[in-house]
Amino acid sequence: MVVLFAVPQLALVLPPDVVKKELVDIVLKLADDRSPNVRLNVGVSLEALMPRLKDEPELISGKIEPVLKKLEADNDEDVKFFASSALKAACS
Repeated sequence: MVVLFAVPQLALVLPPDVVKKELVDIVLKLADDRSPNVRLNVGVSLEALMPRLKDEPELISGKIEPVLKKLEADNDEDVKFFASSALKAACS
């Protein structure tokens, strides 16, 4: 959870290539966590990263959107909500 809380803050100060190559992968790996709180914070973190990733449509469509769509089908309603919110941010 600490990592997911730190990612949006780190994205503000790290170079875009580090955000793209390092932070996104860290967040995406946590999407399969057993804890719904971790999974919902994946959505929160990915939504927070979207402004830094607008120039990366391949990354968004190839890596991020599939994970968010998977989370939209989660059993937990909060996970679904935050995944949907992040997906809307990714598509706008």
